[in-house]
Amino acid sequence: MKNCWRYKLLKHLITSLIFFTVCFFLMETSLFAAPPVVLITSPANNSSNAYGAMIPFSTDARDLEDGPLTGNSIVWMSDRDGFLGYGNA
Repeated sequence: MKNCWRYKLLKHLITSLIFFTVCFFLMETSLFAAPPVVLITSPANNSSNAYGAMIPFSTDARDLEDGPLTGNSIVWMSDRDGFLGYGNA
């Protein structure tokens, strides 16, 4: 019984090591990934345009891990008209 404290300490150290290894793995995978940040720069909120006018769409979109999002990473959709296009502008 005099080695009982050593066994408990070793068991605690192994459990802690496994816990920290699992936490590190989860942080390095997409389980904790932050969502992209999207800022619509045009059209402005509550703006109005003449019927039939061309309305420019532009955005600044970034993934915190991968950097700026461009091209087909950005999809413009309308709840009324459906697909509008791809891209930042």
